[in-house]
Amino acid sequence: MNSWDNIRNFSGLRGLTIIGTTDVIGNAISAVFWLYLASLLGTENYGQLSYFLAIAGIASTLSLTGAGNTLIVYTAKNVRLESSVYFISLVLAAVAMLILFAIFSNYGISAYVLGAIVFGLAGAEILGKKLYKSYSKYLIAQRILMIGLSVGFYHLIGLNGIILGLGLAFLVYLPRIYVGFKETKIDFSLLKERAGFITHNYILNLSGAFSGQLDKLIMAPLLGFAILGNYQLGIQLLSILEMLPGIIFKFILPQDAAGNSNKKLQKNYNFTIGRNGSTRNNPIANSNPNVLS
Repeated sequence: MNSWDNIRNFSGLRGLTIIGTTDVIGNAISAVFWLYLASLLGTENYGQLSYFLAIAGIASTLSLTGAGNTLIVYTAKNVRLESSVYFISLVLAAVAMLILFAIFSNYGISAYVLGAIVFGLAGAEILGKKLYKSYSKYLIAQRILMIGLSVGFYHLIGLNGIILGLGLAFLVYLPRIYVGFKETKIDFSLLKERAGFITHNYILNLSGAFSGQLDKLIMAPLLGFAILGNYQLGIQLLSILEMLPGIIFKFILPQDAAGNSNKKLQKNYNFTIGRNGSTRNNPIANSNPNVLS
């Protein structure tokens, strides 16, 4: 029996199938959407859009403070720290939104930061609790709203409307944030006890965000938005090839945290990462949701 036979025979196959199917559908929607935007905007405007999203992506990562892995791992262990994590991340998000608005006078960027934070928090909580049907429903709903709101606002107010639409589409996850505050209490001692884990993941997230976004911040002033637009389109096409490790990672992390480890699946995940040489689709290594979303 080979390794993939072992994967097919283990009890979590249904959850992995739901995540995989959802991600394939969601990324297919996103790929068509971004290709459409590239043809609609032209390379220069597309590069400008990528530049602003890179800034917003880094700001959202700074605000999340390693919340992604923290929520996935500890909600899987039934440690109820959602409200504590949400509170800190949302306060930092508010600060980031104000700073970005003061610098760029662009409400779309600020809205995107808020949306990305909500997406990062709620998405991690859903995966941690292994609510795979909810994962599917929320992600597909977000993709549909992303298209409708971004294209609609673009025709109303221009390029900033796309960024605004992307940010507002993420707010479909807000009910999960509300439930988290309702069901758990703010208790910072829960975070203090796990400060080492949180700090480690915060550094991991920051390194992933900067490695994935810093090139855009450098290219725009040096080479111009047109070159950046072509470059970003190539990256997004490459991301299609990197879906598989992201799908497996989203499944195995909460399973491992809950004590349901699958060595064969981990082995195939590590093999795939080694072949691709990237963790771009690791939802924690790169918290910018718009690599392909």
